[in-house]
Amino acid sequence: MGQLRGEDNTVPSGRRGDSGGVRRLRVLSASVESGSQAAGEAARVAAEKIGDAERIFPDEDPQSQHLDDAEHWFNVYTELLQAKASLLAALSERLPEMNEAVARHEVGDTDAVLLRQELARFQARIDFWRRRRAELLAKLAEAERED
Repeated sequence: MGQLRGEDNTVPSGRRGDSGGVRRLRVLSASVESGSQAAGEAARVAAEKIGDAERIFPDEDPQSQHLDDAEHWFNVYTELLQAKASLLAALSERLPEMNEAVARHEVGDTDAVLLRQELARFQARIDFWRRRRAELLAKLAEAERED
């Protein structure tokens, strides 16, 4: 476990100092506080991402003219939708078994809400890439007719 800030923790070095006493070394470790701050920052960034209904992945190019890109992103979002739907189903199944009202409300009012929001975004992206794939297939078919 991490150290609290400001503690002067030392351990014996096994070496004798000038005065014949055991020299002590300061133990350097990450503090619990900084670990909490890092986790809090990660949670803040994740919440911002979840809240952005228009967010796309860095390599995702909605203007791509390549059919394989449309198929790739359709598959990516389909997998994400399936994974998150499984999580939501597990939460929904567990919710009635929870005895503590506070815990039940936390899961129902935060976790389930966020998962539903993500599911909606993933479904919108699946719909987009389904339409994009159809457009690209139509362009390919037209190009073949012209040849």
